[in-house]
Amino acid sequence: MWKMVVTLPNIQQIHIYESKDLKDWKYCSAFGGLGAKNSFWECPDLFELPVTGTGQKKWVMLIGRGPNRVQYFTGDFDGKVFTPDSRMADYLKEGKGLDGTVFENFEKGLVNWKTEGAAFAVNAPGVVDHLGHSYAGSSSKTRSTGKLVSKPFKITHRAINFLLAGGKGVDSTCIRLVVDGKILRTTTADNSNVLKWNGWDVRELIGRNAHIELVDKHPGTDNAFIAVDHILFSNKLMNQQLEHAQWLDYGPDYYATRTWRNYDDNKNIADSVFAISWMGNWDYANKVPTKWGKGFQSLPRVMALKQNQKGYTVVQNPVPQLQHLRGKLYQAENLKINGFQRIGFTPSKNSYEIDVVIKPTERAAFGFDLLEGEGRKLVLRYDPVTSIITLDRTNCTDHVSDADFTRLFAKKITTPVSLQNGTLRLHMFIDQSSIEVFVNDGETVISATTFPSERQLGISAFSEGGTTQVEVLKGWELNTIWK
Repeated sequence: MWKMVVTLPNIQQIHIYESKDLKDWKYCSAFGGLGAKNSFWECPDLFELPVTGTGQKKWVMLIGRGPNRVQYFTGDFDGKVFTPDSRMADYLKEGKGLDGTVFENFEKGLVNWKTEGAAFAVNAPGVVDHLGHSYAGSSSKTRSTGKLVSKPFKITHRAINFLLAGGKGVDSTCIRLVVDGKILRTTTADNSNVLKWNGWDVRELIGRNAHIELVDKHPGTDNAFIAVDHILFSNKLMNQQLEHAQWLDYGPDYYATRTWRNYDDNKNIADSVFAISWMGNWDYANKVPTKWGKGFQSLPRVMALKQNQKGYTVVQNPVPQLQHLRGKLYQAENLKINGFQRIGFTPSKNSYEIDVVIKPTERAAFGFDLLEGEGRKLVLRYDPVTSIITLDRTNCTDHVSDADFTRLFAKKITTPVSLQNGTLRLHMFIDQSSIEVFVNDGETVISATTFPSERQLGISAFSEGGTTQVEVLKGWELNTIWK
């Protein structure tokens, strides 16, 4: 019996059909209501993956959340109905499994908040992708102004995270942190009704007394509102400005994933599931500085599942066949990095692979300046204090003549990452127009286009505020696949 998954894009549903002959199809069931639901769904896929270390398999559903992200769900499939795992569903619906302590989720309304004015209410209409049943917000339709003031608290964690939606107005629609009577943090939304993770690094404020304010001083226009949900005290900063979902890749240029299996007798790959995606982004795809096309394919990846507190995580790694492209090995061990330091690996072109294992200290941020040259660079940085990894391409490309492209492209990409037994592994592939970073054996992946000039070949390591130990660093220049 053949199975088919089809999207209903504008209502964010997946329909499952079956057929005996690939001509006549029978409807079986529908799936939806989880993850990022604010934009169209497309490019669905449904397949089994092995669960690492168990000898078992679970079903995975991939869905492209337009215009440039891929989310996934794990569960069971009986041939007709896809049933999501309960732990994953609890994580996506209610935030169970998030690192930290919930300060406010508004499930009990505004009982812990002082209300000023008439702007704010529980579940003001029009906001999507909240957790649980409730959130706090104002509405542009009421044309009212006001403020919510939280109960006081002592800062005990290094980060304060929250889901935020609404207008982009630092002085008019914002959430702010008031410490000892002074406003020390202010964040505004991105002119959308979609709740996305934002957060504050408050490491230097630990031990001080504070409260949070939600402010709406703007009486009109469509985006004159603010909504907040799930305020979380944590030692892990969640400032990725994405919806609460399980993302296959945290970079901005990984979309429309396609998978396939290998059913031949090659025991080295067995029935592994492989994936490849379009490295592009509809926000700026038509403006990229290339004549040969408006995007390209990612490296092929092999996928598996790993259990964690949220249920299961898809882990991805480059297919091992890519090792055949490696040139001469460069290897260094037990490096001590303090400040900026050139490493001995000096590829002649931007087509190389770096595999590095780092043992951070508690305080020193560290990383790599890649694609250095002509006053530009691509920065990959990890901060162990807030467990955040950042890919900074604000000054990466030599294509700066298109202001619209620069506005959309020149951004920082962040995502929280935990250490593995006190170490961080970064497996990086740098091409002439892109980077793909596989973090901690593929538990987190960041893919992004870069578009540097051919003369941006420098590589440096850095450590800020202390010394960082690089346990091992390996580098290979990669040969071309073209004959």
